[in-house]
Amino acid sequence: MDPRPSSSPRSPDATSGTKPLHRPGHTLSVCPVRLSGMQWLPTFTRLQYMILFGHFALQLTAWTLFGLIWSKQIIAIPLPDFFHDVQSWYKPLTFCITTISSGFALFSTLLFSLAVRQWISCQLRTERGLRLTTFLRSMHFASHSIIPDRGQHGLWMAASIIVIIIIALQPAGWNTLLTPQLFDLDTKISSKEIDLTNPRLDLYLHNGSLDACVLDNSVLVGLAIGETESGFSAAKGAQNVPSSLSIANFIFNTSTAGILPLSFQDIPTNSAFDNATVIPHSISGPGIGIPRSLSVVQQGFTADVSCKFQTLTDTTTPSLTITAISPNETSAPTQYNINSNCPMPAPLGNTTRASTYALAENDSGYLLMIACATGASYTLIFIGGGDQYAYLNSTVCTFTPKITNVRVDYHYLPSASSNTTGNLPARIDTTTLPGGIPDSVGGPAGVSAVATVYEMIRFAQGEEMNVVGDQLIGVLEGVDGEGFVGDGAGVLTAMEEYLRGVAEYSGTLLRACLSSHKTSGIFADGIPKEMTTSATGELRTYFFGWALSSSTVWILIPGALIAFASIVLVLSSAAADLRLRPEDSGLFDPVDAFDLMRASAAGGLVGVVDSEDGNSRSLMKRGGVLHDVRVVLEMISGRGLILREVGHSDLDSGEGLNGT
Repeated sequence: MDPRPSSSPRSPDATSGTKPLHRPGHTLSVCPVRLSGMQWLPTFTRLQYMILFGHFALQLTAWTLFGLIWSKQIIAIPLPDFFHDVQSWYKPLTFCITTISSGFALFSTLLFSLAVRQWISCQLRTERGLRLTTFLRSMHFASHSIIPDRGQHGLWMAASIIVIIIIALQPAGWNTLLTPQLFDLDTKISSKEIDLTNPRLDLYLHNGSLDACVLDNSVLVGLAIGETESGFSAAKGAQNVPSSLSIANFIFNTSTAGILPLSFQDIPTNSAFDNATVIPHSISGPGIGIPRSLSVVQQGFTADVSCKFQTLTDTTTPSLTITAISPNETSAPTQYNINSNCPMPAPLGNTTRASTYALAENDSGYLLMIACATGASYTLIFIGGGDQYAYLNSTVCTFTPKITNVRVDYHYLPSASSNTTGNLPARIDTTTLPGGIPDSVGGPAGVSAVATVYEMIRFAQGEEMNVVGDQLIGVLEGVDGEGFVGDGAGVLTAMEEYLRGVAEYSGTLLRACLSSHKTSGIFADGIPKEMTTSATGELRTYFFGWALSSSTVWILIPGALIAFASIVLVLSSAAADLRLRPEDSGLFDPVDAFDLMRASAAGGLVGVVDSEDGNSRSLMKRGGVLHDVRVVLEMISGRGLILREVGHSDLDSGEGLNGT
């Protein structure tokens, strides 16, 4: 006897007096039933509301954040306190973000699975039921598994694989959207600074208007210390020894190269010249918590220096006269005087820098210098005497100033406070580019450099030592500390690099002073535009945050597709409710193996599956022709919920089992 129920029309009282079957803990809602007279209104169960609003909340969150990032291009997070120690916090952060992303993706996948199960349940409760093949394939979609190709075309298998891939891409999309990254952003910048090649500066220099900046800066106590340090740093840097030059709050790598640091804001440079203790703060920080590097090509200043040992007397050209005045008391220092008849440019004075003196104890030694102007260059004559500095003997250096172009790299680090020091660049690297414009003898930059070297030697001399001489010895001792290397070539090279560093430092001081509004009132209203030159470069900003581009729009597509499919299934389920039979009720989860086996057995669907060839098929053989069967879920008194085949008489359209 065929255990399946008859395919004849069901009796209206077939389900009278029965109650829906319910298993404890089973929470899947049934399809909604509309009230009489309101058949046109869509009605949703609580579960369907959860599916709709769950997907809506996820998509609203995702697209709102995406739109915010897209509109702003960049959203940065200032992290000044622990930015440097990235390794200690970035991995835990990505773990937390990945966990949250996986949770969002899992919730979206669960809603999709519930939507598919709702759709299956509702379709089974309609008059026409659901094709068994569609039923089985839909269960694969609900359980996120691959639909096997049972001897048929692989379209459904491919579709199931695509769905699995889309579901698998959701965590990656959420993770890409939510995880902040370390980015760098390049921005073109331009600026203006004083042009040392402008001919108007020569006019100001010769009428005495620039004396405060060109001649007097070098004697300020607060700046003289930097003069010797700049030479020592440059000489050590030439030996590939790490060295830095600290000027006020600026730290230059090896040398200033004659540049004045640029700023993002106008900051007065007057403070340095009120009490002569510090050079001006000419730069402001680009912001707290966001490190940056700024690469700019600026106008700089340097000098080509070539030194040689040369014996000079009162009859040579240039001439040199050395006299020693012994003290009346044995404990008093000896006064050493040197003079020369070499010519000097007018701004330096005819005799001021052509003679000098020093007081030194007899055995301690001294280092003296005078300056001359010959042709297109300056001649600097150094005399070293005594026990300590005899290695310099009589050294003559050709000193040719020139205006250069310098590549300047500013390296900023985040600061936890807003103080001025914290916002200054952590390091300034300078690289002098090939070429340059020689500064004519008597020009402001060259005169300032010579005056700076001259005053540096005077300031460095004491009764028992000379700072410059001692620093040169420190350079000549070598990298490995193998002792004093006093050969001629080494001494001359060290002297050349030392003087170059001091010259570049003087260029920085000159620019700082000329940029001050207290330069005898010449630039009280700021430097005229016609006396400026352009500085161009690139600002690279390193930040921690979010940034999206057109290539990353795809990250939200997987979640959007899952949400769209779920919403369509829920709406289809609600529409199917219009055709529900009044006697259909009870709970049924098509993916639950217990529900499926019980309902199938009760409905007699065992014979529907033909497996004679070893391949289970959702087809039924009738008269040698394979027909797809429809199944319907209904309540039968004494059996509860059953899943049975729909007979020809059960179909309203009269299409039979081949209908759609």
